[in-house]
Amino acid sequence: GIAKAGEPNNLLPMSPTSLHMDPTVYGTLRRKQRRLARENPGVLMAVARGANMAIMECQHQFRNRRWNCSTKNFLRGKNLFGKIVDR
Repeated sequence: GIAKAGEPNNLLPMSPTSLHMDPTVYGTLRRKQRRLARENPGVLMAVARGANMAIMECQHQFRNRRWNCSTKNFLRGKNLFGKIVDR
């Protein structure tokens, strides 16, 4: 189903350590994205978790196919989703 904002199961538990953002990730964000992350602690964690879940589900669905949702750009060796899913 579709997640509904503000429902208890959509809220991420916050700890003092999760409030500190990885500087390498923070530095890649644009000004509006940084403000969004500051004003909504946990949003990057939610995005990263969602992207990882999507990758795992895609790989499961295509597990018997030649292409199984790889996320690497083999020409440059970078992850398709950037540094956020490497957290």
